[in-house]
Amino acid sequence: MFDETPLKWGLRGDPHLWDDLRDEVRHHPGFDTADDFLLFLRASIERAIGKPLIEGQYPYVEKFNSGGMSGGRIDCGFWLNTALPLLRFRFSVHL
Repeated sequence: MFDETPLKWGLRGDPHLWDDLRDEVRHHPGFDTADDFLLFLRASIERAIGKPLIEGQYPYVEKFNSGGMSGGRIDCGFWLNTALPLLRFRFSVHL
């Protein structure tokens, strides 16, 4: 589900968060439904950024900073509107 990355990211921290989520999913025993998968991803994201996912918010996460003006910033809107729906769809296809 994580092998093919999105064509466009929100901010520079988003690819690093993607990689973190991929690693967390690999270490999880499994999910029964797409909704369970989505809840796990959302909780993992909120734990990683230290805040709830809220449209229009761009939290800074030091460990995701690889430089640049938006280095370390996460685009919550990208995750809510693009990445999470994409991952949920991919999960559903693989059921």
